[in-house]
Amino acid sequence: MNTLLKDLRYGIRSLLRQPTFSFVAVLTLALGIGANATIFSFINGLLLRPIPGVDRPDRLVGIYTSDYSSGLYGGSSYPDYVDLKQQADVFSDLAAYDYAAVNLTGAETPERLRAGLVTSNYFQVLGVGAHLGRTARPQDREARFPADGRVDAA
Repeated sequence: MNTLLKDLRYGIRSLLRQPTFSFVAVLTLALGIGANATIFSFINGLLLRPIPGVDRPDRLVGIYTSDYSSGLYGGSSYPDYVDLKQQADVFSDLAAYDYAAVNLTGAETPERLRAGLVTSNYFQVLGVGAHLGRTARPQDREARFPADGRVDAA
């Protein structure tokens, strides 16, 4: 124990003799530990931890087109989704989503929000249920976009 105290005193005296070196050493260690913790948290949240609320996330697959004119992963149209859903027999089910900017009105001032547009089976494919009410059903789409091509004004 006596040797440990002597070594500790010697180390403190050495650091106090060279404050610039001490500052650089402590700063380097702090940046390294901070960067390491940030990268681990990112990888842990993105890759190692399962998606919360999703039933069997290991069986989910993302499908993207190779048309990069509409963004990083390429965009697909709804008819592309319907064709893929009808022809792809390697998947148990297929769902699609997109994002859109919408206006929320009814309050004092309208608010611009980002909304997710999903197919009626989206929540079923993810294995997610509603906490209140119900999720979308295929009949909901048919009410707005009937098979004969007419669009209701609802």
